[in-house]
Amino acid sequence: MLSVFTAVCLLSVRTVSLHADDSILAGITSEYAYVVDYETGQVLAEKNADTKMYPASMTKIMTAILAIENLNNLDDKITITSEMLSGLAEMNASVAGFQVNDEPTVRDLLYGLALPSGADAANALAITVSGSLSSFVEMMNQKAASLGMNGTHFTNVTGLHDDDHYSTAKDIATLLKYAIADSTFAEVFSARSYTTSPLASTSEGITLTSSTFKAITAGGYQLDELIGSKTGYTDIAGYCLAAWSQVNDMHVITVTAHADSASSTSHIADLASIMAILRTYKKNTVTSKDTAVKNIVMDSIFYQTTHFVYVPDEIVLDTPSADTVTYQTDLPDEIDLTNEDQELSFTLTILINGSVYKQMPFTCTIPKDSDLIARLLRSVKNMFQ
Repeated sequence: MLSVFTAVCLLSVRTVSLHADDSILAGITSEYAYVVDYETGQVLAEKNADTKMYPASMTKIMTAILAIENLNNLDDKITITSEMLSGLAEMNASVAGFQVNDEPTVRDLLYGLALPSGADAANALAITVSGSLSSFVEMMNQKAASLGMNGTHFTNVTGLHDDDHYSTAKDIATLLKYAIADSTFAEVFSARSYTTSPLASTSEGITLTSSTFKAITAGGYQLDELIGSKTGYTDIAGYCLAAWSQVNDMHVITVTAHADSASSTSHIADLASIMAILRTYKKNTVTSKDTAVKNIVMDSIFYQTTHFVYVPDEIVLDTPSADTVTYQTDLPDEIDLTNEDQELSFTLTILINGSVYKQMPFTCTIPKDSDLIARLLRSVKNMFQ
C-alpha cells in the first residue's frame, strides 16, 4: 500500500547568494557600481562595490531618512536661519533657494533636499533635528553602523567633499534599500516636481524639479522603469547616482559613482546602459513553498508512505530571458524508515541551460516510523543482528 505523508521537511538554509553577471556593466564609465534585486538580495552586477569612494550628494539619502524618522509632523514649519545657509555659496553647493526668515514646512525641505539636491534644505533639517550639524553627523554615523555600512564615514550632511567623508557603492545600496521602505521617503524621492508652500521670500513658493529627471530629458533617454533616484557630483567624486527601478518584475537598486566627468549626463548614460541589459532579464521562481523539491518513498515493514520535501521560502533568480532555469537534488528516491528520526544532508543544485549555476547545502529530517507494531518488530529484529 502506498499512502501520502504530508509532513514538511524544513530546510536549514533560508537565503541564497547568487553570482553577479558583470557583463551588465560592460557599457558604463563609472568606476564603482552595484546592482542588486532588493527584494531577493541577488547581486546582479558589481564593480569595485566594496572599494572606498566619495558619495557626493547621495549622502542626502541618509540626511533625509533621519529627518523623516525624527520629525513626526511634515506640516511643521521651520524658520530658516543664517546658520543653515552659512558657507554654502562659498562652497558652490547646490541649493533649493530658501532664504533667511523663510518658514518652509518639513515636507517642503524634504522635497528641496531631494529634487534639486538642496544643501540649504539638508542643513535646515539637520539643525532642526539635533541642534547642530555636528551632532546630526554623529547620528548619521550611528545609523550607518546599525545598517552594517562598514565602509562608510560621514563628516557632513550634504556630501560636499571631505577626504574623511566616504562610502562604498554597496553601502549606499544598503542605505537606499532601507530608506525606500519608508513611504514618505519613497514618495518624496520619486517625485518629478513640487511647489513649496508660500514663503516670505516668494509668495508663490519655490517650484522644485528633479535633477535626475531633468538630466534624463536633457540627454534624450527613455527610462520609464525608473521610480526614483538621487544624483550627486563633486569634482573628486565625479557623477554619481543611486536609483531604484522596476524592470520586468525585478525590483532593482543601482548605485554608480565616479562616472566620466566629460559629460554631465554620464551617470544617466550608465544607468540607461544597465537598464537596457536588464530589460532582457526575467524573474524566475526556481522553487516555491507550495512545490516539493523531492518526493521520497519511505518504506515501513507493512506499508509505504510518500514524504514531500518543501523549501520554507521561495528561491527566485533573475536571469536573461532566453535562459532555462531548473533544479535538482541528490536526495534518495526511497528510504527505509527507522525507529528514530533521520537527518539527511543534501544539496539543491540550480542549473541554467543545463549547466550548474549554484549549489546550496540543506538538511532534511525524515520522521521515525509512527507504526507501533512495525517499531516493535524492527526492535526485535535488531536484537538478533
